[in-house]
Amino acid sequence: MTNQTKLYPFLFTILYLLLPACSSESSPSATAKPTVTPNSNVFYERGLDYLDQGDYQRAIEEFTQAIQLDPNNADLYANRGLAHHWLDAPGEANADYSRAIELDPDYYLTYYNRGVSFDDRGDHERAVADYRRAVERNPQDASSQNNLAWGLAYFLDKDYEEALEHALASVELASYDYNQDTLALVYLKLERYEEAITHYNEALALNDQMDVSYRGRGEAHAALGHTQEAIDDFETYLRLVPNADDRQEIEAEIDALR
Repeated sequence: MTNQTKLYPFLFTILYLLLPACSSESSPSATAKPTVTPNSNVFYERGLDYLDQGDYQRAIEEFTQAIQLDPNNADLYANRGLAHHWLDAPGEANADYSRAIELDPDYYLTYYNRGVSFDDRGDHERAVADYRRAVERNPQDASSQNNLAWGLAYFLDKDYEEALEHALASVELASYDYNQDTLALVYLKLERYEEAITHYNEALALNDQMDVSYRGRGEAHAALGHTQEAIDDFETYLRLVPNADDRQEIEAEIDALR
């Protein structure tokens, strides 16, 4: 594939919208509508437009029309999978990504997006396997490196040294709030608390509303005996997430620190 990419944030992941290659003079949204008989590319570009507008059901309809005309085009399945994702249909998204991979097994972004769909379904082992495939195909992608690190350290809760390798690689490629938080988490799992605090600080400098970074930094401070700092971070976390599922656990930690 030679497609350009457009980034969409999703929790601690980045989903990619696969766009057809275009020159610097125009973009898909700026291209005049063709007057020829509709073909798969016309339906494809309409689908991309609907994706960009957030009209995911109509995007699916357009990609499906394109697939009927061009059933061996990996891009069509990959983008229809993305539309299914945004409609909270990870099973359908996964099926489309898998078909796209059958047609083009070398493109890393499709593995990345299928990894996200596996995470959405709670199948974290298979998600990690797909992030690993994405990294193998493009080790320069910061988000793939990050998701592999997060999957190992958080979801699978193992292989922290390998997770550290990928978390460091992600931050070296590009520093974002989410991958600084991932690196901090890995240091926390390794009981390297000072380094964890350093990278939680980096995450919060980039985004002071990053609630999980306050929670993680609170845990690191508590482990180091920094009682007031830990209490402050836990209280900030609860203020940012008043209905947090772990509220009782955090309140108990605060009570124990006082």
